[in-house]
Amino acid sequence: MITHREFSAWIVSEGRPLPEYLIAVDRNARKVSCWIPGQAGKNFSVHWKDGGTCTHSCAFISLDGFSVPGRFLFGYGEAFREGVRTGLNTERPFVFMEQPNTSSGGRSNANAGTIALKIRCVTIDGSRPANKVQRLPDPSRSQSHSLCIGYGEEGPAYEQFPRTWNVKHDGLGNRSYVTFVFRYRSRECLLSQGIMPVDDVLQIPPAVRQAHTMNHGVASVPISRGHSMLRTPKHIPSPLTRHNLERMGSALRNAFNPGSVPVRSATNVRTVGMSAACSHSQYPGGNAIDFSPDSEPNVLKADQADGSEWKATSNDKWGSLG
Repeated sequence: MITHREFSAWIVSEGRPLPEYLIAVDRNARKVSCWIPGQAGKNFSVHWKDGGTCTHSCAFISLDGFSVPGRFLFGYGEAFREGVRTGLNTERPFVFMEQPNTSSGGRSNANAGTIALKIRCVTIDGSRPANKVQRLPDPSRSQSHSLCIGYGEEGPAYEQFPRTWNVKHDGLGNRSYVTFVFRYRSRECLLSQGIMPVDDVLQIPPAVRQAHTMNHGVASVPISRGHSMLRTPKHIPSPLTRHNLERMGSALRNAFNPGSVPVRSATNVRTVGMSAACSHSQYPGGNAIDFSPDSEPNVLKADQADGSEWKATSNDKWGSLG
């Protein structure tokens, strides 16, 4: 886990956090970088935590330069992302894979071999319709290293919500509040470069670390996932409960038009992981941000926790990811 400016981030594969090496902090750029070992054929997930900023934030995830959905946090708590939506009710998991083409021909990719997490502070400003599902890239475009990021077998995910949050940035312009960069390579590569100690290879812990989440402040984070469960979390805390509206403050409460949506009673408030059955099709719900490279520079896209996407515009540019 690497930490900076009250946020932490880490990569999990095979149920455990990957070790980090040569951690470097650039305070002027608000960025932390490190090296991690990747193994071809293994799925992974991107995790992050707000240690208590008390500020609404959204995350942008960049995989070899390709931006995929992140999630919202509302001042504290944990979130993670383990796949990208490919359809109305389908998703493909993140996976390390062998580079299908390591030739020097073609256009180089400066972001090859990196997993980047950019976090920005935002203000909720109403809601808007969901966007279309993004198109996944061809892994062969990452030609600098023998290992690259791909997307696993498509699996079922919950249907998109029709609407999601609209946001405004916090005035930092093109700058993120904090950026985490994980440079991944094979263990053999890290060993040959002296980045990864030999002892670490011989002492890999067998314990499995189960992803967990705090009960409050998280827009959408699954507590755990069995093999038979859908990848995208079903039960998420509705942002429209009276309890949450009271906690979110006047700016967030004003995001909803009075009388346009039902408000649950305080006795019906749900936290992450509860199994109460309830239809969410009429609620904006928890979200995930998607900053697509082919979008206009001042247009944001987002993918809700269970798949719905949205587009938010602002008079100020957010800048590109990656």
